[in-house]
Amino acid sequence: MRSREQLSWFGDSGDVEWQSPIAGALWLRTWRLGEWVHGPLSPLFRTSLVPMLVEARERGGTGRLGQRLPRMWRVKSPAYCVVNGYFFARAEPSTVSLMMLPVRFFISEALGGWTERWEAETLPTFLERVASHDAIDVEGSSTELLLARLEELVREVAECWYAIGLASGGSVPLKRFLGGILKAEFSDVDILTLLRGFQTSIIGGQRHLYNLAQSARQAGILGRADAAQALATAIAAGGAADSPQDFGAQLALALAEVGHQINTLDFVHPCLQESPADLAVALEAYGRRSARNPDIALQKSAAEREQISNRIRDGLSTKKRKIFNRLLAALHRYETVLDNTTFDIQRAWPIFRRYLREIGGRLSRDGRLDAADDVFFLTYDDLRRACLERRGARPSGADAWAVTARDNRRLWLSQHDLDPPRCIPPPGDPAWDGAMTWPINLRAICGAGAPHDWILRGIAASPGSRTGRARVCRTLDDAASLEPGEILVTVRTTPNWTPLFSQVAAIVTDVGAATSHSSIIAREFRIPAVVGTQQATRVVKDGDQVTVDGTAGLVHVELQSL
Repeated sequence: MRSREQLSWFGDSGDVEWQSPIAGALWLRTWRLGEWVHGPLSPLFRTSLVPMLVEARERGGTGRLGQRLPRMWRVKSPAYCVVNGYFFARAEPSTVSLMMLPVRFFISEALGGWTERWEAETLPTFLERVASHDAIDVEGSSTELLLARLEELVREVAECWYAIGLASGGSVPLKRFLGGILKAEFSDVDILTLLRGFQTSIIGGQRHLYNLAQSARQAGILGRADAAQALATAIAAGGAADSPQDFGAQLALALAEVGHQINTLDFVHPCLQESPADLAVALEAYGRRSARNPDIALQKSAAEREQISNRIRDGLSTKKRKIFNRLLAALHRYETVLDNTTFDIQRAWPIFRRYLREIGGRLSRDGRLDAADDVFFLTYDDLRRACLERRGARPSGADAWAVTARDNRRLWLSQHDLDPPRCIPPPGDPAWDGAMTWPINLRAICGAGAPHDWILRGIAASPGSRTGRARVCRTLDDAASLEPGEILVTVRTTPNWTPLFSQVAAIVTDVGAATSHSSIIAREFRIPAVVGTQQATRVVKDGDQVTVDGTAGLVHVELQSL
C-alpha cells in the first residue's frame, strides 16, 4: 500500500473513476490508449467514448457489426482510472484470461482466423454505417435522434477499436515464432523487414497528401508565413485564389481521403480537415524536394521484402517452408487489418464533432451554453440532462450548464500544466518486480534496473541504425522546425504526423509498440525506429547527437551533449 504522501499528486478518491483507491494496484499512463490520448481528457470524451472503448477491450467487443470476434486477455477491475484528468490503464492481467490466450489464439487460427471476414465483410459494414451517419440531415434532426445516433456510433467505433487491439495482439506470437525460425537459420534477417511494402489505406492516404503538396508548391502556398491561412481560405472556398486551376480539385480529393485523420481520440480536438495549421505542416514536409515519395518508398520496401522472403524460402526445407509461408501470410493479414482499421475508424470523428457541435449550438442559442464548443466540457450525463430537461422560465442569472462548462474548461486547461508520472507506483518501485512480462514486458518498462539516461531502452520497431541530431517535438506545431535528416523524438505519433516520416532519419517515441502507427510507417519508409522508451522526450534535448538502433531497440545519447 502506497503512503498518502506518495499519492498526493492524484488528489482524493473523488478524482478517480469507480471511487476506488488506486493504491495497491499497478497503473500505466502510456498504455492501451496511450498512443492516441495525450494531455487531460475533456469531460465529454472521458464519460462517453473512453468507458466504451475500455469495456469493448475487456469484454471482447460490442458485437455491433455482426461478427463475433475472439476474446483477448483482460486486466483486473477496474481496468482504468482518470486522475486529475489523465488516463491510466490497469497494468495487472487477469491470470485466467492470460493463461487462456494461447489456447484461444490457436483455436481461432485452426478455424481459419477472423481477419479475412473482417476485411471482406465487417470493416465494409462499419464504413456503410459511417456513411449512413454522415448522410443524416443534422440540422433537421431532433436532439433526441442525434443523441441516439451518437450512442450508436460510439458502440460501432468501440468494436473497431477492439479489432485493432486484437490484430495487434495476434501479430505478437506470430512475430515471435517466425523470429525464432529466422534466428536459428537466418541470423542476419530481422523479422520486421518482412512487414514492409504493403499497400494499405494509410499509405494510400499519404499518396493524396503528397500529390496535394506538389500542387500546393506549384501554387506558391508552401513556404509562406501565412500558409495555414491560405489553406483555410482554400478549404472554405473549395479552391485557392491566384493558384493553378487543379489545386481546388486536389484539395477536395485529399481531404475526402485523409481529412478525417486525428491527432487524438478526444473529440474536443479538430480533425485534419478542420485544422489548416496541421495540414500546412503536413504539406510543408511533403513539399520539400528532399521528401520521400510514399509510392516510391512503398515500392522499395516491397522489393526488399520479396527479395528477403524468397531467400528465406530457398534456404528452408519443404516442411519448414510451408510453415513459414502460412505463418507469414497470417502475420500479413493481422498487419493489414491493423493498418486499414486504424485508418478507417477515424472516419467517425468528423461525425462525432458534427453531431456534438450541432447539439452545442442549440444549447448555446437556447442560452444554456456560452458557445457551441462548450458542449465538450459537459459530462455526457450532464449533456443529456441539459438537452432533455423541460425548459421553464429563463433564469435571471447565468445558466447552470454554462457555469458548469466554464468551470470544467478552466479545470481542463489548468490540468495541462501538470506533469503526470508515466506509471503508478513510480518506476523502480518494488511493486513492479512482480509485473507481467508477457505478452507485454511491463516489468522492464517500469521496474528497477533502468538504464542510464544516456542509453534509452525501448521496443525495436523498424530495423537499422542512424546517427544524427535530435529534434524533440511534442506537438505538430513543434514539428514545423524539423529539418531534413534530423531524428524525430516525440511522445507518440498519430496519422497526422505521417508526412514528417518522409523527412527524418529515424524515429524515437515515448509511447508505442511494434504494431503502433509510428512503427508501421517507419518500416514503410525504411527508417529506424525505437518506440515505447517512456522517457525519451524527458532525457533527449534539441540538438543532442543520438544513435537510434532500431534492431536492438536502443537509443544512445552522446555524453557530451547531456
